[in-house]
Amino acid sequence: MSEHKEHNMLDSKKFIVAVSVVAIVFVCGIWLGFALNDNKIATERKLSINQEVEVRSKAEPDTFKAKIRIQGSNALRALSKLNDEQSESLVQTFNAVSRLIKANKEICSGGSYGYSPEVYYERNRRKVGFSAYQEIVCSFGSEQKSAYEKLLKAVGVEVGRNALLTLPILPIQAIITPEQIDKSTQEMRTELLKKAQGVAKQYSKALKQNCNIEDISFQEVGNTKPQARNGVMAMSAETPSSKVAPNGVSLPTTKEEDLVLSANFIIGCMAK
Repeated sequence: MSEHKEHNMLDSKKFIVAVSVVAIVFVCGIWLGFALNDNKIATERKLSINQEVEVRSKAEPDTFKAKIRIQGSNALRALSKLNDEQSESLVQTFNAVSRLIKANKEICSGGSYGYSPEVYYERNRRKVGFSAYQEIVCSFGSEQKSAYEKLLKAVGVEVGRNALLTLPILPIQAIITPEQIDKSTQEMRTELLKKAQGVAKQYSKALKQNCNIEDISFQEVGNTKPQARNGVMAMSAETPSSKVAPNGVSLPTTKEEDLVLSANFIIGCMAK
């Protein structure tokens, strides 16, 4: 009898525990339901604002680019055949110029050269002569102008010693480098972010809600190819090849270029 009573009491305790567990789960389910519902309502109340901002900046060219191009003179073109002495004189001049370029490698590079027969027409008559070339590419800052000018004059002296070669006038271009563009673009991106944050704060104040930037994308606006401006060597185009010796270099006048960057961003606002 006693064992039967104890067994019933044990069953009763198990029943009470089971009922308690069910009750707790039920209450938690109700609470979770309310929480999810509140979250859904809060999400539905969220306000998304799409906006665009733009900033402008200026960049001034700080680099100059130029080509030194040696070419055959009219005397070389008039030759139907090159003798050994003439061929050697061309090679000697080209090698002398190459040494000058190597000594000024911080501002110029290149120096490949060649010469070959050339067919051309003069007064409707077919003629055979010779052509020659050597080309050097230079890039320098305004503070290196004197170094470029000195190099150009030295090249002119070497070319002037050879009647078969000439040094024509070529323009100097002022350019904005990719490095300048990258630096200005990063600065403008930082400015755009600050502007976007300022807009978010304005909305927070006006709506009395918490507004934050949720997404932002930058739009590049053609800042890769600023217009190049030209300058020329102070040398007459009529100077005979035997007298070529540049008297100076005139750098082009630089002008600030407009750079533009815009951004589309999304601001999310929620009740405090």
